[in-house]
Amino acid sequence: MFEQNQSPEVIAKTTGVHIQTVRRWRRTYKSGGRDALLAVKHTGRPPKLTLEQKQLIFQWLQKSPQECGFDKYLWTQQLIAELIKRELGVEYHHDHIGFILDQLDITYQKPKRVAVERDEQQIQAWREQTWPQLLKKAKSPTA
Repeated sequence: MFEQNQSPEVIAKTTGVHIQTVRRWRRTYKSGGRDALLAVKHTGRPPKLTLEQKQLIFQWLQKSPQECGFDKYLWTQQLIAELIKRELGVEYHHDHIGFILDQLDITYQKPKRVAVERDEQQIQAWREQTWPQLLKKAKSPTA
């Protein structure tokens, strides 16, 4: 339409956009030709970490926090953020660490809560010996 010297009003009506948009397109077209009008993907903010640094984080997380110099026994997002800041000098909010872990294909693992006093042998013995005896004493099977 610009090559056919159509007016901005006609172009705006034909394309269904505001006339100011057409005028901006025309300025872009005059300065850079058709290629300047092509859609450009906005890449956003460049990443703070390189691919190599992310692989390094992946390797660190294969170790325990104690092996990396922390006095904790589980990796948390706060702890990982602290590790990245300490080792790479890059600061992230701990909520963003989940996105980084997702990129590394690391899933969130919730620790299994088990009592320290738990004795599996005693539990098994109770199930095999005590429980059947209690069932026999019950007045009804659903008691």
